[in-house]
Amino acid sequence: MMDVQDVASVSDAGVAGTDAPVSQDGLPPGYVRNADGSITATLAYPPDGGPAQVTLNRLKGRAMVDVMNAKREGDRVQALVLAAVGMAGPKGTAFFNGLDGYDIVQLGEAAASFLPSGQTTGQ
Repeated sequence: MMDVQDVASVSDAGVAGTDAPVSQDGLPPGYVRNADGSITATLAYPPDGGPAQVTLNRLKGRAMVDVMNAKREGDRVQALVLAAVGMAGPKGTAFFNGLDGYDIVQLGEAAASFLPSGQTTGQ
C-alpha cells in the first residue's frame, strides 16, 4: 500500500521561488516517475518526524470516489494526495497537516498527473 522512505537530507535546489523548474515529464524537481508508473517524491520541506520521501501510486476505485465526493478544493487535494500515498485515518491526517504548503501543491499536481485532463463539452 504505502511506500515511505526516510532520507537523511533533501536538496532545496530550485525550490526557493515559485517558478521552480519542472522535469521533461512535467514533474517537479526531486520527483521521479518509476518504471511501474508510480512517482517517487522527495519533499522540499519534510514534516517533523515524518518521511522525507513518499511514493505516489495510481488511484483505484474507492479512493477515486473519495476524491470526487470531496466538496471543497482543499478537501479534494487532501483526498487526492492521501489516496496516492496510501495513507488514511489519523496517520494520514497527521501527515497532511504537517506538510508545507509548497509540498502540498507539488504532491497534488504530481498525483493529478495520474488522471486525464478535464472533460470537454464539445460546445
